[in-house]
Amino acid sequence: MSSSLNLSRIAYFYEAARLGSIRAAADLLNVAPSAVTRQVQLLEAELGTALLERRGRGVAVTDAGLQVLEFHREQEAHVADLQARLQSLREMRSGRVSVVLGEGFINDILAGPLGRFCREHPGIKLSLDSAGTNEVIRKVLEDEAEIGLVYNPPSHPKLVSRSVRKQPMKVIFGADSPLRGSETPLKARDLLNYPLAVTYPTHGVRQLLDVLEFAEKVRFDPVMTTNSIATLKQFAKSGLGIAFLPAFAIDSELKSSEIFCRDIDHPLFLEAEAHLITRAGRRLSMASSRMLQVLTSQMQAFR
Repeated sequence: MSSSLNLSRIAYFYEAARLGSIRAAADLLNVAPSAVTRQVQLLEAELGTALLERRGRGVAVTDAGLQVLEFHREQEAHVADLQARLQSLREMRSGRVSVVLGEGFINDILAGPLGRFCREHPGIKLSLDSAGTNEVIRKVLEDEAEIGLVYNPPSHPKLVSRSVRKQPMKVIFGADSPLRGSETPLKARDLLNYPLAVTYPTHGVRQLLDVLEFAEKVRFDPVMTTNSIATLKQFAKSGLGIAFLPAFAIDSELKSSEIFCRDIDHPLFLEAEAHLITRAGRRLSMASSRMLQVLTSQMQAFR
């Protein structure tokens, strides 16, 4: 028996077995009877056993032939199932989308875009993970996530920014802060004496602050370091001090006047950007492509 199996020959055998005649199979397949006979003989040689027996003017299937017929029907069923699943994916009735994002994007994505996508495509399963900037980039580069939302990422040759919007970094503070009452942009040195909460160096917000310190030759002395954007917001809202975040990350708190903010008069902060990223060369599914469209058009960070 050959280690390989020519599946196309099974079609000839199947029709001859189903119709009980080599000639009838040849007429159906629009080939010469000798072509059907030859393909069946080659298949029998590959399998090392007889599949058909001559009986009068027709043929009968052997026990081995019945096994091949069952195999053929199973293969046909698998093909039909695959086609149905692919059709379902094309029509976006099923599938998966994986998104990894900085915590500052969470309220923005939950405020409308995610709900709209789920209503339009209820069969699509979503994976939504939060992470720091470095981890977002790693997950996208290593295909653990298809789409990444990240604030002011470093450039990388294997990343593509599908949408980029300027989102200046703000200093945020509570209602009782002496910083409230003016909209004039502040200098970095103006903030040195305020208690400061920061994120860890793996976050884009902190990385931007580190660059500002170097550029302005100042040194902040944070009283608290956290991996939580929610903690930064609560720190500022409670009047404990200041923190740095882009406006889209505090949109609901700004609207409810729980948190206030001002610009920092430095191009590093004023030119900071939100990026929607994918890995260069990765071909996105239809569901992921649709998710990109929804996020780009509906998220505050990318308007």
